[in-house]
Parts: sequence; structure tokens; C-alpha cells
Amino acid sequence: MMKTNQVFNMVAVISFVCAFGAIQLNAELVLHWPFEEGSGLITADVTGNGHDGVLTNMDPVTDWINTDLAPIPGGTSAALDFDGVDDLIEASIDNYKGITGGLPRTVSAWINTTADNPPIVSWGVNATGQKYVFRVQNSNGTNGAIRVEIAGGYIVGAKPVNDGSWHHVAAVTAPHTSPDVVQTRLYVDGEIQGTSGQQSMAINTIPGANVRVGERFMAPNFLGRIDEVRIYDHALNPSEINALAGVTDAYADAVIADAPEAYWRFGENAGSRMVNEGSVMTYIDGTGLNKSSEDR
Repeated sequence: MMKTNQVFNMVAVISFVCAFGAIQLNAELVLHWPFEEGSGLITADVTGNGHDGVLTNMDPVTDWINTDLAPIPGGTSAALDFDGVDDLIEASIDNYKGITGGLPRTVSAWINTTADNPPIVSWGVNATGQKYVFRVQNSNGTNGAIRVEIAGGYIVGAKPVNDGSWHHVAAVTAPHTSPDVVQTRLYVDGEIQGTSGQQSMAINTIPGANVRVGERFMAPNFLGRIDEVRIYDHALNPSEINALAGVTDAYADAVIADAPEAYWRFGENAGSRMVNEGSVMTYIDGTGLNKSSEDR
């Protein structure tokens, strides 16, 4: 007998770029610029959310490249080259302001640079706690490491990425009752990063500047190449980051699938912070006491 007035929930398939090349979009992937157009001054947000990007101060032909591309799972046919002066991409068609407040987020991209402090992705207001900037840095910790800063606070990874090679970089902010920038998880090529510098500050991103790639609130702009920019409105787990980076770890994936409250892999390449890679809903990080660099 057929029932009436049934309520059907739309269930989104949670999926990601896998190591075998299939690409499906996560329902919580709110912006994805794959930079596959190869020409022109508009780059499409393929999530269907309408956050298309506008290439600003960029050449519609010569700033598109199709050689020496990132090793993206599933392949790529184009990327964008930034001059380090005034090139940028802005979500200015619908004025997309990014994830705000202290809400969870994941930002990822493929980058290739030799500069020591280029910006990757930014948005918000340049005031204490109210901006969000994901960049390479040279001031508070390892030169050339990735960094998230929010004005008044920051966290810096330990592995330089400004070596002229392609790297997948990601920053993850998980749900928390009192979100702080020092809780951010940083990844390079799928590997969790140790911390080489940090300063605590509550995250309270305010709608202000549109989401931008290649520019932050102060010069310089990005110098080098960028591909596959993604913004999620939730925290990706380590297995999902690995998939975006095109790396696999069957043992770790199996452990993470069981959602342990804490999983310390001791994979950080520097620093005293032992990051919990279990449930990203919890912050049960550990601290290595009386440990020297040789203990790594």
C-alpha cells in the first residue's frame, strides 16, 4: 500500500577525489575552482553554488599554463600563473565572503612557488580575529612553511613548501565551542604538520573582502602557480586530505574509519605538538615533554 505525504530527505553522496582518479563533489564543498578553462578571465565554481572567480590584472591567455602541472589525482589540463605583483582571483561576481564566525572550514590548494611569504587564499576583515588568511610565511617559525593567520593570532607549519615543486596544502578548522587559530590542522602533501610557531587568538571571521586567491590584505601577491582551490564548510578528516593529495595510507585510513577519540601517529616533522588525528571533533593534542629534535 502506497503511503502519502512521505518526506524524502535529499542525501548527498560524501565523496572526494580518490587515488584512482574519480572526481565527485561533496555536498559541503562550497567553492571549487579547478582552473580548467585554459583561457579567459572567468573561472567557474564547479560546485554549482555560483561563486565564479574573476581573474584580475591577469592575461586571459599567457597566465594560463598547460605544462609542468600539479600531480592531481585524475589529472589536470591547466593551472594559473601569478606574477607576484598584482595578479589575483576574486569571487566578485556574487561577492562570496567565505566561511564566517568560528564555523568549521577546510581550505586546500595545489601550489608551486619559490617565494617566502605569498598568500594563497584570504577573506574577511583586517582586524583582530576577523580575517582568514592561508599563506606561505617567513616571519614566525619555519621560513617557507604554510600558515593560517587571523590578525592577532596564527599557526605555522614546519615543512617549507617554497622549493619550486608542486605541493598540496590544506588547513582544517574543526567544530569547537571556542575556536582558536592554534587548533588549526595544517597538512602538506597529505601529511599532518608539526608546529614551528603559534599565537592564540579566537577565530571570528567577519564578512568583508570577497574570497580571493593570490592576495591577502597586504602585499606581496602570490608568485608562482596555483591549481585546484577548494573551500569546504566542514572539517575534512585526514583520510580525505590524503585523497585530495593523491596519497594513501591503508592502515591509518582503517583506524580513522573507526572514529577513535584520539589517534596519535607521531607523524609531525617538528615541534612538541602531537596532533590528534582521530575524531576532528575533539582537540586531544599531546605535548612531547623533555624531547629533543633527535627524538623525531
